[in-house]
Amino acid sequence: DSKPVTEINDDGYLLYFGRLSREKGVATLALAHQKMRNKAPLKVVGHGPLYDGLVAKYPDVEFVGYVQQGEALDNLIKHARAVILPSECYENCSMAVLEAMAFAKPVIGARIGGIPEQIRDGIEGILFEPGNAQALADAMDTLIDDPEKARVMGLCGRERLSEKYALRKHMDTLQTLYQELLGRP
Repeated sequence: DSKPVTEINDDGYLLYFGRLSREKGVATLALAHQKMRNKAPLKVVGHGPLYDGLVAKYPDVEFVGYVQQGEALDNLIKHARAVILPSECYENCSMAVLEAMAFAKPVIGARIGGIPEQIRDGIEGILFEPGNAQALADAMDTLIDDPEKARVMGLCGRERLSEKYALRKHMDTLQTLYQELLGRP
């Protein structure tokens, strides 16, 4: 169901969803949030071994806890300014990136693993060095200070997603056609 382009909600908060473990870079994210010049609300969705420690250390962050995949999580993504992927481990194709793109949200992502292949710096979002809290804070400030930039990046992401998948669909169709042609005597 493709919603009209005009209907993009932005409640001005930043969003992380995923496991709260060391390799996901959530501690770097919480520290970066403290370093922001223009501190926007940060919602952290998910659970994991770091949960209690982070909640105790970063009272300014809204730790939402576990939210089931589906409408509740979709709504959190839909209303965010940007989705943050502070990953500090190699991830191939991040589902979080695809979900953000589907809802026309820019992604602030660590330059690691498959994230830079999904997100082009300055086009669909902002890339930063993994583990660099100051660089992440600067990226967060950039999108908080400039909602229009965030909106445009989000739309570019949605466009890139539909193009990528449209292309894949096209390739599958051609592949099927070739198989049929080759299969004929």
